[in-house]
Amino acid sequence: VKGGGEDDPFTDERAALGRALEHVQAQLGSMVGNLMNAQENPPEVYKVGLHTVGLLESLAEVVIAWLLITHAETAHRSLDSADGGDLPFYEGKIAAARWFTKTVLPEIAMRRTLAEAEDGSLMQVPKEAF
Repeated sequence: VKGGGEDDPFTDERAALGRALEHVQAQLGSMVGNLMNAQENPPEVYKVGLHTVGLLESLAEVVIAWLLITHAETAHRSLDSADGGDLPFYEGKIAAARWFTKTVLPEIAMRRTLAEAEDGSLMQVPKEAF
């Protein structure tokens, strides 16, 4: 997540990636805690299952953001030498990284909050209700 110093054009994007990674780690920690609690109280394991897809989505989004930032760095270094045909491609790489980190990464915080607040109440609904 660390960048290229004071002249790093992707400081905000790296900061967003760092925050997203912290949220994923906390989400995973919450789920592992529920898994450990299931040793004493087996229904606690359902809390893990209810948020596994969200964890996988969050992990994927962190990896995608990292790749997009890496591609944007390469594109930024190539801007000065780009000819007319390549310039829009490089600009698109940079724009995609900026958009993704501003628009998609914040959703990870919401998934963390949901996982931490899970009370397992869905699993108390009788199966006949479905």
